[in-house]
Amino acid sequence: MRNRIVLAIAAIIALVIIAFAIAVASDDHDDSAAAPTATPPVQSTPRPTQPPATLAPTQRPDQPISATPGPTQPIAPRPTTTEIPLARHPEVAPIDGLDVLTLETFPPQYVVHILAGLPSGCAQPLSHQVVGRQGNVIQVSVLNSLPDNAICTAIYGTYELSINLGSDFVSGQTYIVRVNNKEVSFMAR
Repeated sequence: MRNRIVLAIAAIIALVIIAFAIAVASDDHDDSAAAPTATPPVQSTPRPTQPPATLAPTQRPDQPISATPGPTQPIAPRPTTTEIPLARHPEVAPIDGLDVLTLETFPPQYVVHILAGLPSGCAQPLSHQVVGRQGNVIQVSVLNSLPDNAICTAIYGTYELSINLGSDFVSGQTYIVRVNNKEVSFMAR
């Protein structure tokens, strides 16, 4: 009998914690927003307030890559201008998959395809950007945002990103793309 009482109390406490987590999560979203799911929609663009200086004036980071290449320019560090919503903090996103794709353009352009993780039901994609390039190493940052002081469900989700690395690469050389704690290499054509 005593074990049944303890189990009933534990179940009630678990339900209260889950209800609290749902209430906190719904406070972080618009009233018109859909209920959170385990796999959020794909977010493929950062939220900069101005276009990066390394792109041609007519090319924005959220537009598809044109088959007609513009002038090639080296990748330079981009300023971080993402605003974090109130009562949330940035956190480095876990990287679950990483691959470099070569586009059939002249000169060839390269895109890093990333599968990033959302480690809890409260995590949301925040930003992604090319941080800089030193020699043959390109550094990319992917961040999530998490609520401050919240109890979150242990639901792991993922989302995909594709980031244009440009076409300023020497044919036959090997390059390394580092995204948070993972890296992938590719040979330029």
